[in-house]
Amino acid sequence: MTRPGGRTNFTAEARKEATRDGAPAIDLIDGEALCALLRERELGVRVRQVVREEVAVLPAFFAEF
Repeated sequence: MTRPGGRTNFTAEARKEATRDGAPAIDLIDGEALCALLRERELGVRVRQVVREEVAVLPAFFAEF
């Protein structure tokens, strides 16, 4: 998989082997893209939205008591 700016996570040898004549083509995919694909297709993962709430104590409010 090519990253923005044309960089890749794979060595030149891996890219060459993935497209070698006489062998079935191999799609190279990095870990982030693999996780995104598994999530998108819901393969072996469960996505659960979590709502996060943050509470801050306001000392000025309690100063009157």
